[in-house]
Amino acid sequence: MAKCSYEILLSTTEMWEYPRKALPGEERCYWHKEVEGKEPTQEMLNELKERAIFGAYLKKAKLQNKDLIGVKMRNANLKMAELQN
Repeated sequence: MAKCSYEILLSTTEMWEYPRKALPGEERCYWHKEVEGKEPTQEMLNELKERAIFGAYLKKAKLQNKDLIGVKMRNANLKMAELQN
């Protein structure tokens, strides 16, 4: 299985690459694949309390009733994400 292809330039000298594997048959992992309306489990979100992630694609994601305190998502796309009931 290939590594997620997502990269972001953090500064003029620092490139960040996500160290996790891509989804089977895909170039990107769950967090970086550009699919609207994701419904991550609390367990998946809890992993992001341990390890920061840049650029997660969570457009229109269903995140209501999820504990997001301490989740380290920088530069995440949360456009029209459902954060409240």
